[in-house]
Amino acid sequence: MGVAHLLNDPLLGCFPAAGGYWHTGSVAKVAEGRRTDGTSSTYLTEGLNWSRPVPEELVHRSAKSEVFITSVSREGDDTFLLAARWPRDHTFYHPYEAGRHDPMLIAETMRQAGIVVAHAGYDVPFGTQFIMADICFYLINAAALIVEKDHPGLVVSLSCSEVVRREGMLRRARFHVGLLRDGARFAHGSGLLICVPAGAYEQLRARRALSSPAPRPALPRLNPAVVGRRWEGDVLLCDGPGWRRGSSSASWRVQVDPNHPALFDHPLDHLTGMVQLETFRQAALALTTPAGGANRHRFLGCDVRFLRMVHTHASVRCWARSLEPHTVHLKLADENLTPLTEGSVWLG
Repeated sequence: MGVAHLLNDPLLGCFPAAGGYWHTGSVAKVAEGRRTDGTSSTYLTEGLNWSRPVPEELVHRSAKSEVFITSVSREGDDTFLLAARWPRDHTFYHPYEAGRHDPMLIAETMRQAGIVVAHAGYDVPFGTQFIMADICFYLINAAALIVEKDHPGLVVSLSCSEVVRREGMLRRARFHVGLLRDGARFAHGSGLLICVPAGAYEQLRARRALSSPAPRPALPRLNPAVVGRRWEGDVLLCDGPGWRRGSSSASWRVQVDPNHPALFDHPLDHLTGMVQLETFRQAALALTTPAGGANRHRFLGCDVRFLRMVHTHASVRCWARSLEPHTVHLKLADENLTPLTEGSVWLG
């Protein structure tokens, strides 16, 4: 069901109908055992600094090492600047062999920036659930991804449009983001973020009696080199008859370990938006791997819409087809061929 359903639910007025698509965990669970003093806007600063990351609960992460945003400053009513710092290496988004950061860090930085601004800039209370309804981004200067000795100090410019409030609380906003390194923009994108009041997710699950499917037997995964990974445990696609090197279309069963320490830094019963983006990237690389050769393509960005919730253990396939050079169109669908997520990946 589309985003329009989120704004018309009779229960709360901004709340997914059956099959909603949840992509972030409750910050109440993430921050369990910690106490945050002051209002969300306490975290706004007069200027930017890169000295230490913001609290984990501001970006809905459990591990401090996964927090990239270090400060946030208001520039106008709906415009903000944020400081971000990338790790020289990452447990999952490893630098390329050419010594460049993984472009997927752009998407994670955008995700964190949107949530930080919702909390700090619009006073969305902790305990609110967030939905990533869509996201797109594009790398325009790969040279800015060069890994150097120090952590790269990045600036994130963020402005909001399509802002909707109900009862004084932000319910949705589209975030337009630009990433800068050394004063030059190297990536840009946007995403639609839906804010669901505390307790709404639990009410939804009780009302719709949503249940998680049982785990399915594991299948052999694709060769890590085909999908740009180093280790088999990081591969999200299964090998099988639905794929042949050199073809213009293919499909794979999606297989994700919910205990993967990098993809799930806190327990969840669904595939996050970031996991689905990685699934699409791996599918695009697999599809474009030539018969008998190595894949020379590089991931440059994507445009993805999240249509329905994807349970961790659900039977899901990823469908890919290439209709034009350097662009792969993708879809996640359940065993009834119901679309769950759709979009495109750009390669260079």
